Amino acid sequence: FYDNQIPKLALNNNNKITNLKDKRMIALRSTGHLKIMEKLDENEIEKLSFHHQKFLDIFENELYPDAKSRPTSISLKDVDKLIQSYVELNKKSWMKG
Repeated sequence: FYDNQIPKLALNNNNKITNLKDKRMIALRSTGHLKIMEKLDENEIEKLSFHHQKFLDIFENELYPDAKSRPTSISLKDVDKLIQSYVELNKKSWMKG
């Protein structure tokens, strides 16, 4: 939904949602993948892995693209979400997360 429907809604609503690269929209997409991970069963490894990878892609490439090349300040809220994504990915043994 976050990757496909929001852009379609933006186009259909005469660009009321003008900037899909806005930090809030990016954060909404990452939170969406995290919430989906929360709902999934621990045995749905493929789906958990898919949404975890989507979360990481958004985190690394959109929220903090410069973090790999130079020191970057990351909000505690985003660090918490990152940790939560690893815990959700490893539901069977969350300490591995």
